[in-house]
Amino acid sequence: MSPQYGVHPGAVVNIVTRAGSNSFHGTLFEFFRNGDMNAKNHFSTKQDTLKRNQYGGVLGGPIRKDKLFFFGGYQGTRTRQQTNAFTSFVPTQAMFNGDFSQYTTKS
Repeated sequence: MSPQYGVHPGAVVNIVTRAGSNSFHGTLFEFFRNGDMNAKNHFSTKQDTLKRNQYGGVLGGPIRKDKLFFFGGYQGTRTRQQTNAFTSFVPTQAMFNGDFSQYTTKS
C-alpha cells in the first residue's frame, strides 16, 4: 500500500467509477517455482527445496446491461519447503576470548 494511505495497519478499498462492459472479461495467472527450475547457490552443497505456487485471476462483467457491473479478483499462494535438519550454535564474545567457564560449570 502506498504512503498516501497513512501508517496505520488495515485495508484499503479502492472504488473506480468508470463504465463497465456488457461482456465478460477475465484473466488467470500462475507463477511456479521449484528446485528443478532454480539455479543452485554457488556455495550450497545441494539444491534448495523451496516449492511455491502463486495463482489467481480476475473476472468482470455486467449484472444489468448498461447499468450495473461487477469486478473481482483472487490470489492464492502455496509454499512448501523442507526444514533444516541441524541446529546452529553461535558463540558468545566470551567464547571468542577463550572463556568457556559458563558452560563447564554444573548447576
